[in-house]
Amino acid sequence: MFYFIGQCLILDEYPQNRGGIIEEIEKGQFSWELFVQLGSHHLVLPALYVKLLNAGLLSYLPDELVLHLKEIFDLNSERNRRILNQVGWLVNLFSKSNIHPVFLKGAGALLDGLYAYPGERVMNDIDCLVSDNDFDKAVQLLKKEGYSSPAFHSESLPMMHHYPSLFKPHEPATLEIHRYPVGKRQLKYLNVKEMKSQLFSSDQASKSLTLKLHDQVMINFIHSQLKDHGQYYANVPLRNIYEFYRLSLRQDLSEMDLQNGHTGGIFNNYMALAAKIFSPATQFPYKDSFRSKRYIARLERNKSNRFWYRVSKVSRTIANLLHSYLYISFHSLYVKDYRNHLRVRLSDRSWYKRHFSIIRSLIS
Repeated sequence: MFYFIGQCLILDEYPQNRGGIIEEIEKGQFSWELFVQLGSHHLVLPALYVKLLNAGLLSYLPDELVLHLKEIFDLNSERNRRILNQVGWLVNLFSKSNIHPVFLKGAGALLDGLYAYPGERVMNDIDCLVSDNDFDKAVQLLKKEGYSSPAFHSESLPMMHHYPSLFKPHEPATLEIHRYPVGKRQLKYLNVKEMKSQLFSSDQASKSLTLKLHDQVMINFIHSQLKDHGQYYANVPLRNIYEFYRLSLRQDLSEMDLQNGHTGGIFNNYMALAAKIFSPATQFPYKDSFRSKRYIARLERNKSNRFWYRVSKVSRTIANLLHSYLYISFHSLYVKDYRNHLRVRLSDRSWYKRHFSIIRSLIS
């Protein structure tokens, strides 16, 4: 079903997939329940609806499911319309204070017209990058406009790549004001100095509200495979890799400049998986290596064997938590920000409760 959904998502570019999709549906044991469950979990149901509609395949779906998918698509289209209005309001607010915002991930994709229909992309929040000098000013401007964030320890703020989510009643999306486009531990994979110089030091009258395509690809890859540990867990959200596919239609992936040698093999794995999910797409110049085959085999095993998935997820999550604790503890010996962050965490009872609940939910 994971690969079947991938075939559906590229129907606009590869209408020849239509025959294989019909054949799969008509086999008799096709599960629409699993289709909806997986599409919903991976946040691609709105995109699936519009692809099947354009390909003339809705007649093969149960009538109730067609109505359900249409309602989801219409609701998401309306929400994204309101989000784009919210983005326009934010640009206007910041411009009055000479703050230049740059929109990342979903908001940037909508502004760039990456999707034929804005309703395809499910949005969680609006990620907005500003210069270091404007970070505090941007947050205070939003607070004056009625936005607020959950309580947090200010000592931990230097460790965060964005301010805690700012929300306002009746607005469609929360706002995340970024000082860095990715987490601090992933900054080494980007040429952030050059990126910020191009974005915030330009004298052009009309500055870009989005990143260059190369940087959009890198941030998609970093979030999916490194920051969210997709490579480590052998797990990829379809929404993320579908956006990677859409970016690859505009950006030549063979020209990617990887800032850190460690990322080369991981990026190759990501391309190899994309090539398999979105076959027969040919824009992924991956090397068919043992490492890429092993990565895809791990992912397929996780998705086809519930017991193995649980064992893998529990063991790797506990190992990842221990690694994070050791990493922070070690750096706190000589970096003040880490020291303050560690002190705040160790004195916060809710921090212990959150982590014990994570481990308990994994084991139960």
